[in-house]
Amino acid sequence: MAFFTWHNRVEAQHAGHTLEELEAVYFQPGFERAKFIQGGQEILNAIAVFWDGLESDRQHRIGM
Repeated sequence: MAFFTWHNRVEAQHAGHTLEELEAVYFQPGFERAKFIQGGQEILNAIAVFWDGLESDRQHRIGM
């Protein structure tokens, strides 16, 4: 239980730092919202490829 409590605190701290970094970029002069959103969508698509690949491996029992 201690691990999960500690991990939750670490994740909360990470989320806070991430938000601070995003705000620092977002509120800069010349921030290109469309470019930012496009980049975010590309990253999410790449993450989906990773997780979809893991799920496909799980379903087909690759490596077992």
